[in-house]
Order: sequence, then structure tokens, then C-alpha cells
Amino acid sequence: GAARAARQGLLDRGADVVYECTGSPDGAAEAARIVRKAGRVALIGLPGTPSTIETTPLVMRQIELIGTRAYNDSTWPLTITLLDRITDAALKLITHELPLRDYARALDLVYSGQATKVILRPEFAAA
Repeated sequence: GAARAARQGLLDRGADVVYECTGSPDGAAEAARIVRKAGRVALIGLPGTPSTIETTPLVMRQIELIGTRAYNDSTWPLTITLLDRITDAALKLITHELPLRDYARALDLVYSGQATKVILRPEFAAA
């Protein structure tokens, strides 16, 4: 369907930015594989053990590798203070809200450029 076509289109051209949040040993390599040439990979997840990554594909495809700084106890209060100041501007980034089951439509909206940020809301059956 449309979601599969969107995913395939993304894989064909590559993502502009990939956020690797798992910290898994293979996560950085997978992120480097799916980012476009001259794209960016941000390493966010912290691995539990030392890891390695083959650098030749990064160099040959001109990929920018960005390490992020882990947060500490002062980060969350600072983030909340900042968010309080920019809430209205941040909320303007949300262009659509859809039920989680409509994820394919969300992908279509983003892929077509009709959406900036889509919030997917899970729906829970009454207990």
C-alpha cells in the first residue's frame, strides 16, 4: 500500500537524518546504511558495552556522525523551563493528529510534504 511505497521511497533515497536511539551494537551501522549520501547520523543511545563501527562507508558516503551528550540531573528542569518559553512555537510544528491505526496515512502525509509533525495517539479498549 501507500505506507510500503513511502518506506521504499525513503530506503531508495535514504533519510536526511537518522537518530540511532537503541545503543545496540549494530544500530550505528544500520543507521549509516539507511541515511542518504552526505546525510547525518546522530548517536543517542548509549551502548552497554564497547562498540565499533566500520568507518569506510561513512567516509566514502560523506556521512556526518554526531555524538550526543547524555543528560544529567539539571537537564530536565532546564528543558521544562525552555519548553515553557517556546510551547506555542513548538506546538505549531504539529500539523496532524491521528489514531495510531492510521500510521500508513501519517507516513503518506509526511512523505508527500503535507505534514510536518504527526502525533499518533494509541487507542485502548475499555477494561
